[in-house]
Amino acid sequence: MPPSFPLHPGYLSAHAASQQRPGLISVSDLKVGDVLLCWPEHPDFAQRRIQSATGSKYVHAAILMSETPAYAAEVGFGLDMLTKKSLRRTAISDLVARYGHVTVLRHPDAWQDSSVLRLRRFIARQLGRTRYRAFKALRVEKRGRAREKNQLALLDGYFAGSSKPRASKSAYFCSEFVIQCFMEGGYLHESAAVIYCAEDTSPGRLARDNTFGFPVGYLTNTNAYVVPDADPYRCQTRFGVMFPSMKSRRGLRRAKLVRCRLVRETGPSST
Repeated sequence: MPPSFPLHPGYLSAHAASQQRPGLISVSDLKVGDVLLCWPEHPDFAQRRIQSATGSKYVHAAILMSETPAYAAEVGFGLDMLTKKSLRRTAISDLVARYGHVTVLRHPDAWQDSSVLRLRRFIARQLGRTRYRAFKALRVEKRGRAREKNQLALLDGYFAGSSKPRASKSAYFCSEFVIQCFMEGGYLHESAAVIYCAEDTSPGRLARDNTFGFPVGYLTNTNAYVVPDADPYRCQTRFGVMFPSMKSRRGLRRAKLVRCRLVRETGPSST
């Protein structure tokens, strides 16, 4: 039952803002191409090393490759220690169970039908042959800062023909593989790949760049879980508010037309 007393405008604006922020979502809300950023609730030794090296609480990244059933493609420490092949197809429930929460990012233009097909073909080619580059992962943030300082020189080199981004290969770390998926899908052109260098991008650096998506919400195994205030997406506007569906847009336009018709018929309201 609504309160009988008038609410302070500050409360109303704060409530409206909270409705626009990302909240907990379910697996059924996921779409192919969604980026999955993983935040451990109780980081182990290896995860603390990654956090220290990258300056971010995010320690892992993956990409959604199918919706029903929901599976992610991720590169991590290999399950097969003899072959060291570490690209695997992981059920979302298993991925989420390893972390406190998983942040879901989505880009409105990156994944059309043709690009989804290219993504799946790329992942199928890499399954069974991709290895994990652990030492590269620990040095990635330092390389990323150095690349930021030389972006103009790198672009000049690309257009002069002296530098080209590397083609797909057989060894990646987690966020490197995610960015390579955006390249293989066709969203990132070869010239952009000079700047968005996959091997120089950590999960935390990926999280700071909206090129790879906007926050849809959080996945977690616990309904009572509270996303830490330190999460960089905690106070951002969620994807559904920034990019409403066409159905929602038509509804907004229809409501606007009805309001305009009422104004014409009754005249502007007077106070």
